[in-house]
Amino acid sequence: MNQHISESTLPDAGHVAVVKRYLDRLEASDVEGIVALFTEDAQVVSPFLGCMSPRPFFDKVRDASGQSRIEVLDILLSAQGASRAMAYFVYHWQLRDGTEVRFDCVDVFDFNEQGRIQRMTIVYDTHPVRALVGDKYA
Repeated sequence: MNQHISESTLPDAGHVAVVKRYLDRLEASDVEGIVALFTEDAQVVSPFLGCMSPRPFFDKVRDASGQSRIEVLDILLSAQGASRAMAYFVYHWQLRDGTEVRFDCVDVFDFNEQGRIQRMTIVYDTHPVRALVGDKYA
């Protein structure tokens, strides 16, 4: 599809600020701060946990995690004019038991008209993570 996209059709750069707040709060395991960025009926789609509401999803992440670190590689906005942004980062995930896992991740954020996250889809290769740590959410 080769279509011209003008500057006026690009999504609001305010999405970048929301994504940055999300990543900061994720690194801090601030579930309340994270959930505040989402709509009431938002969904998180995870390779490990499936489709869930944000609060139970991030409670599980917090409960499974120790001190983790996020290395942001890029934040990308839709070139098709969608209310969508993507965070590309390296997740230095420390688990409760001290195990450390490092993997590349992309979180895809779909926003509503008010700039809140309506849906977040997490994309990463689960094979190396599962092989190293198993299911730490159980």
